[in-house]
Amino acid sequence: MPLVVEVVKRHVETGRCRSRNAIEEVLVLTGYRDCDECVLKTDLYLSDAAPETSLELFCRAANAKHCIDHCFQRAKSEAGLVVYEVRNWIGWHHHQILS
Repeated sequence: MPLVVEVVKRHVETGRCRSRNAIEEVLVLTGYRDCDECVLKTDLYLSDAAPETSLELFCRAANAKHCIDHCFQRAKSEAGLVVYEVRNWIGWHHHQILS
């Protein structure tokens, strides 16, 4: 089942208008749809990348995030990384290594 991704980027200015603290940023909106035209997920990203950054580069970054999130979800369910009850950093570290 193919996944359709629609991406839009817009230049926005964060902070107060006409302020020295206003920063020009890029807002990237991605929408994931399946074949039945149902919207599965919508993500918003706010980036401080250069305004001339290509849409393709933003798509690659969004796809990488999607893949990393999927890998973490699989690791949590398969390796038991989410099932822990520890009281300190050393106990958590031992659990992560053993998982």
